[in-house]
Amino acid sequence: MSETLDQALTPGQLAKMLRDTMRDRDYVTSTGIGTDVRDFLRWFEHEWGATEESVRTYEYALKALAIFFADLALRELEPPAGTDLVRDFWHTHWTDCAATTRTARLGELKSFFRWAVEERRIIASPAAAIRYPKARGTERRAHPRSVVDQLISSQGSEDDAIACDLLGRHALRRNELRLVQARHFNLDAGELTVFGKGGTVIPIPLYPDLLERIVRLALRREWHPDEFLLYPYKAGMKGGRVQIIWEDRLRPYSKSGIDRWWRRCLERAGIDYFPKHELRHTSGTNFYRDSGGDLVLTQKLMRHVDAATTANTYLHLDRVDLAVAMRVISDRES
Repeated sequence: MSETLDQALTPGQLAKMLRDTMRDRDYVTSTGIGTDVRDFLRWFEHEWGATEESVRTYEYALKALAIFFADLALRELEPPAGTDLVRDFWHTHWTDCAATTRTARLGELKSFFRWAVEERRIIASPAAAIRYPKARGTERRAHPRSVVDQLISSQGSEDDAIACDLLGRHALRRNELRLVQARHFNLDAGELTVFGKGGTVIPIPLYPDLLERIVRLALRREWHPDEFLLYPYKAGMKGGRVQIIWEDRLRPYSKSGIDRWWRRCLERAGIDYFPKHELRHTSGTNFYRDSGGDLVLTQKLMRHVDAATTANTYLHLDRVDLAVAMRVISDRES
């Protein structure tokens, strides 16, 4: 019976059966590249300095890789044949996902194989020739200052209002906001230390009115240094009114959690949904206008390495801006 079954199965089906048997076992010891994945994750955390959440995110993709190629050793994934294998794995798992998700997963694969080359475990990376997907239909826009003001003023709590302000006027990214803790605020200097992309750590000044809000919140909550500005909680009816049933102030929102938080903020303000990253574009554009067209200062607000990124991607100027500039020039010349 088993002989007949084996003859009826294709090599692909047999490989799938092997992968399925691995899912509930320790992928490190049960797959050909499991120990390589383990060693990479240790290096990623202890030498590169990745956060615990980043390690978990990478392990999600790399564990799937190890299970998918459970019967192969790392050297069997070397290019050129390995490139087709890794591309097939990538497409199999994430072809129906958004471009940003596919880009993130490919980036994690590229990092793993690049590390393997540097550690001389393989000669070349099979992922190097795989190109990132082009994101389509992701054009961003800047919103009027009134939208930012409405968003901030409509929040029912001080911490939500502060968070919206950090997005809408201080140009924080989603993950930067998610990781803000009490100890990152220097209330004496009026600054917030932002932990940004690529491991950058940059203190930024805060608008005076926002600083006042933060001081009030710090006093009211008696902030612990490790407490997050935004944290997971559960509210419900208790004693005839809405009360906090559970909360964990020493843990940040997950990325999906902060996305749900953002939708709640928009609903409170009565504003139609738009991606929160558009507030970064909004912040840069409004600051550029208010600063009299100072690109260097706007670049500093946005924390861009290259001013061209600020000018070409984040500034959304129109004919009104052109007309204002012309009037200013005309007044100077007259």
